Amino acid sequence: MPERKIWKELLAWKSGKERKALFVTGAGKVGKTWTIRKFAAEQYGYFAEINFKEDDSAARIFQNPSDIRVLIASLTAYVGTFLEPGNSLVFLDNVQECPQARMAIPLLVEDGRFDYIMAGSLLGVEAGETEFQPLECEKMLWMYPMDFEEFCRAAGVQESILSYLEYCFVNACSVNDSIHKTMCRFFCSYLVTGGMPEAVKCFAETYDTASVIRIQREILECYRQEIERYPVRIRGKIREIFGHIPAELNKKSRRFRLASISKKARMERYGESFSRLGGAGVTLPCYQVTEPKPPLGEREKSNLFKLFLSDTGLLCAASRGHAV
Repeated sequence: MPERKIWKELLAWKSGKERKALFVTGAGKVGKTWTIRKFAAEQYGYFAEINFKEDDSAARIFQNPSDIRVLIASLTAYVGTFLEPGNSLVFLDNVQECPQARMAIPLLVEDGRFDYIMAGSLLGVEAGETEFQPLECEKMLWMYPMDFEEFCRAAGVQESILSYLEYCFVNACSVNDSIHKTMCRFFCSYLVTGGMPEAVKCFAETYDTASVIRIQREILECYRQEIERYPVRIRGKIREIFGHIPAELNKKSRRFRLASISKKARMERYGESFSRLGGAGVTLPCYQVTEPKPPLGEREKSNLFKLFLSDTGLLCAASRGHAV
């Protein structure tokens, strides 16, 4: 898979003067782990990874987060590899599984021996009663599904063609008809495949739509499992909203109608649930505006919106049924 566009932001963080831990977040399965591993391999001499979802015992490292000597000793003992100060990256993956690790980040950053990147989906991070709040010592970086340009590179479209298209766009030139038709076919494939790296990789290697759909449904199932971790008071509402997205988009109504969930449903009771899904990068609300003039944010109607999944491929898979 080619480098993602987030790569430039990772490089800017590493070379920046402001030393902070990096928190890479976004919807699940957008490629956070793969990208950070690749970044570490190319930019650091030493690398240590701790995955809190794969190893429950890793949380013991952060049982005493107030003593930096004990913390560093526990960390290096756990990873079992040499870490050179100033040339090492420590990657804390699925950090939503270990809140104590984030509590320890201020001490680790202040210690300054190693660089730290955390990764996690806010669908898991926000599963508690309180919403996620960034720390002063960490920089937030959002990662999204692959856009059309990234998809084209992964699917084998030559750089010369992408450069030609960019030139035509910048200079308002007509695109060669043959290239235009080819790119339209790629765009249709992108709408169905979406930008989840695993689905894109499957498409690029096999062109097997059935296999792509199977991957998309597995991702949707992962999202459903994360939803079940939310507090009981909002879990059912989030589940209902998530399950109704395809059907609501298929209706002629210009907004998400809560009455389709329940005749007694009201926005004041469901508002937090919409917010949690959007804040985790799983859904994208598209608001009505009073008039199409900038700034649109000042003209939006916060209670009138259509709700989309953040990835077109997942939306297509969900719309086929047996997926949500």
